[in-house]
Amino acid sequence: MLKKLIRFLRGSYTSAGIEVSDGTIRLINLLIRRGKTPELVEFIEETLSEDSIDDGKIKDSLKLMKTIQTLSARLEKTPDFVHFVLPSQLIMVRFLRLPDVRIRDIRRMVEFELKHNIHLPFQNPLFDIVKVNGNQDIAKMGWNGIKSVLSYFTSYSHNLDHDKHKLKDLTKDNSVFVAETDKQVPMCDVMLVATSSDFVAGYTEIFDAAKLPITTMEIKALSIMRYIEKSQVISSNATFLIVDVNTLTTDLTIYHNGYVGITRNVPINFQETEATILDVGGNEALAMAMQIARDAAFNTHCNDLAYEVERLMSFYRYSLNHQQFERFDHILLTGEMKRLKEVSTQMTRILTMDVQVIKPQNVEKMEKVEKSFSSFSIALGSALRGDEK
Repeated sequence: MLKKLIRFLRGSYTSAGIEVSDGTIRLINLLIRRGKTPELVEFIEETLSEDSIDDGKIKDSLKLMKTIQTLSARLEKTPDFVHFVLPSQLIMVRFLRLPDVRIRDIRRMVEFELKHNIHLPFQNPLFDIVKVNGNQDIAKMGWNGIKSVLSYFTSYSHNLDHDKHKLKDLTKDNSVFVAETDKQVPMCDVMLVATSSDFVAGYTEIFDAAKLPITTMEIKALSIMRYIEKSQVISSNATFLIVDVNTLTTDLTIYHNGYVGITRNVPINFQETEATILDVGGNEALAMAMQIARDAAFNTHCNDLAYEVERLMSFYRYSLNHQQFERFDHILLTGEMKRLKEVSTQMTRILTMDVQVIKPQNVEKMEKVEKSFSSFSIALGSALRGDEK
């Protein structure tokens, strides 16, 4: 309470966003002042020890904790709020078509279907829902409507020993959910977000042990949407696609009119195309052959990525009844790929659409991180959450 009063009196606070991949942990710390543009305080990147994390799952807690401690020690200013982006591999996002009723009644329907029909691929699952559209409760899933998604994950993980926080068994193996209703009943779209409480507890405990306690957790799709809305780098009411390209996996998310339309994680391994060519002892022919092979693999992966983008756009248009979108307004690239600009060029050629790498905007002193901004954009979106819990 005292800290909250001090922050109110001084009119400012610091907020950090953290993203972790299998090989790297990134942090952006912002100074947020009432009525002013957020200001970059610092950005930090630490390489993770091998086998610390694999496919988003913690493999060596001690190694990960030591890396986070090192990152924390490098902070010039301890953040008042710490927001963590859960690895996409640990998240299941699904969109359901359900009767347009009160949100509490939708929750009951989803709980029933999770218990009897929908199988979640997690032990001890946690889930939440958001009503995307419809005439009641939440009209659309803009940021004001979705800021609570996954926020209870953090509070739950801090109370794992309390009986009142025990969840129902949601792991029964049954068929895919289909809502069968009278055709006259109005319908709405509902986003279901699920993860494992074990994953959440694991990250929470390690950050607590490293003296960098997490305030909230969220998914990538919401972090980058927040940056889009607050930076106005493009209109948040447009129909656009964010492609977050990392060395082992890529996240594809379609946004329309201020809400998440669909999101998908696909395994595309760019890692081999990022590696430095080994010393071949002056053998120029061998070095050239290795470079050709690496470039061929890179082109193949770019083609695979373009195919996944086209497939997702087609699915969104035709399977989800959005045929009115002949073309998407924007395709933006983010991610830790070193050759992201080359990916942009290749995808522009393949898709015959303008594909751009995301740029920093409406945050002071971001020129410090401009060269590597694409790899910090998710963490920045999370940091912009500020004092929201």
